[in-house]
Amino acid sequence: MLTRTSVHRGVAIGLLLAVALGASACEVAAGETRRGPEPFRPVGDAIAAGLEDVTFPWSAAPGSAAAIGEIVQTAGDATAETVTVKIVAGGTGVSLRSDCTDGARAGGAWVDNTSVDVTEYGSGRCQGWTRVTSGSQSSWVRDEYLQGLPAAENRTTPGVFSTTPGDPALSQLREWTTALMDGAGRVALLSRHSPGSTQQEFTLKSLEELQDDMRVLATGIGAAAPATNAACAAPRRPTIEAANTVGELAKQLHTGFAQGAERTSGLESLAGQYVTSQKEAARLIAECSQR
Repeated sequence: MLTRTSVHRGVAIGLLLAVALGASACEVAAGETRRGPEPFRPVGDAIAAGLEDVTFPWSAAPGSAAAIGEIVQTAGDATAETVTVKIVAGGTGVSLRSDCTDGARAGGAWVDNTSVDVTEYGSGRCQGWTRVTSGSQSSWVRDEYLQGLPAAENRTTPGVFSTTPGDPALSQLREWTTALMDGAGRVALLSRHSPGSTQQEFTLKSLEELQDDMRVLATGIGAAAPATNAACAAPRRPTIEAANTVGELAKQLHTGFAQGAERTSGLESLAGQYVTSQKEAARLIAECSQR
């Protein structure tokens, strides 16, 4: 399921690259195949290819404290007993995820009734998620899809995830950027749907929501309090441009799906404009982090 969430840069890029490798745009059980033509797939491929080498200064240096709201593991109860639960997702199963966001698909899936062991309970930005394992596979799963979880007050595991605050200016840029790249990832995934398929209603609704999300994001950035440092104010312009472009992509894709179009009609060029703005924002964010 696609929801309005933030995606860590490494996760977002992995998500976009997964589009080109065949990741699904919604929760599916392992083995489901694609259906019908995918005339807009080149849009997602263009976004994935264009952002493959984009990086952001979110992570702290190896061995140092987390810098900008980075996830860190804090001590828990080393004597906690293993809790085993089952995947129950209404028959659809769940995709494996490397992070506690809907967009962080890592490839693979667990079908309903799969037994998994709890590794960590999420807190902070991971509230409502639990990290579980089955054999050699590990994944974050929303609590609502795990049957048998103990009550919140009875949860004790060897580690609990929380967030560490960091540089306010970079934290703000990270929030905007991850929301933006989540939107781009959703465009890339939705572009793989087939017009007129059984997913049509879901696709159209998701694209409408995406337009709203990008409009709100662009407006919010523009209305934010001025940055105290010019280097950290500079990334706002290309980030707004990128958000507006993703919104326009969602709008044109919506029209294409609604009309059953059989070609991209310049959408790949629009995807290229997004990539250009995103790369410019990334360059300026790097300069902000070095001020």
